[in-house]
Amino acid sequence: MSHIDKRKYPPAWKKISALIRRLAQDTCEWCHEPCATLSVHHIGAPRATGRGWKHGDPSDKHDVRRENLAALCWRCHRAADQPLYEKWKAGQAKRQAKREQHAALGIGTGLICVSVESSDMQRSASQC
Repeated sequence: MSHIDKRKYPPAWKKISALIRRLAQDTCEWCHEPCATLSVHHIGAPRATGRGWKHGDPSDKHDVRRENLAALCWRCHRAADQPLYEKWKAGQAKRQAKREQHAALGIGTGLICVSVESSDMQRSASQC
């Protein structure tokens, strides 16, 4: 989870992040402990629409409303991201189990491999 895909963030993210950390004054906004290396977390705060409230999405990195961002110490940030990580990890495990099940049954990807035999230049097709 340490890899950050910068394409998901708005172009002004460095400035926005610096502003949020400066407003926190070197203090984690959740545990209130002093911290010199704060990181900015997307909470996923609900937003008002013309017809009520819409649930926020913590993975929407372009939602840079102040109420959706929190300056956190790394311990609190890891704790905040843990449910998302567990969900991702469970999905990965499920996909891996499905791949292994298909391999055990001899089910391929559905693609057809074409091999050319050099002796008589006949093509034979088999399932990958």
